[in-house]
Amino acid sequence: MFDWLFRKTELLTTFDQRLYQETTAKLAAAKIDHRVKWHSDASSGRQRGAFGSFGEDPRLSTQYYIYVKKQDLEQAQYVLGNRD
Repeated sequence: MFDWLFRKTELLTTFDQRLYQETTAKLAAAKIDHRVKWHSDASSGRQRGAFGSFGEDPRLSTQYYIYVKKQDLEQAQYVLGNRD
């Protein structure tokens, strides 16, 4: 487990849930080992107060991070069509 932590690199970060799902599906289909992390800034519970989530764009409330092993980065970029 610790080996994976030290050998990973960020492949993609996005707020777009569809892009996140498409990316992880392509990586899985290509059998590329990957890990995901997400962070949500959505208001919840008592934080919302009387106005709820007024002014917040729900599409931007969750940020997704996708990581692959460093040695798999080039293959993952190829699978995703990122051939810079």
